[in-house]
Amino acid sequence: MLLLTLRKVSSILLVCCLQIANADTVIIGVDGANNILNITQSGAGSHSVDVNLYGNDHTAEFNQQGDYGHDATVDLYNDGGAWNFTLNQTGATADTYTGGGTCYAAAGCSATINR
Repeated sequence: MLLLTLRKVSSILLVCCLQIANADTVIIGVDGANNILNITQSGAGSHSVDVNLYGNDHTAEFNQQGDYGHDATVDLYNDGGAWNFTLNQTGATADTYTGGGTCYAAAGCSATINR
């Protein structure tokens, strides 16, 4: 299991994580703006990701690949800056996604879920 709790005061936070194992869990909490997350989980087991992003202007992409079911819980919060979220889940059994977000950006936010 990978557990990250990150707090950023300024600038851009870039988090990339690649897990290749039979079963993977990633738990991330980020507070700040201009965050970029790219998480890839692959291997024969089931995969789980639990992410909370607080702040503005997030870009988050999660890829879960493997033969068993995948679970993603993603919550995105902002107070003016947009977020862009992509989730790709591929496997032979059922995948789940829960979460959502608040978006107060005039141009809107985007969420793409591919299964």
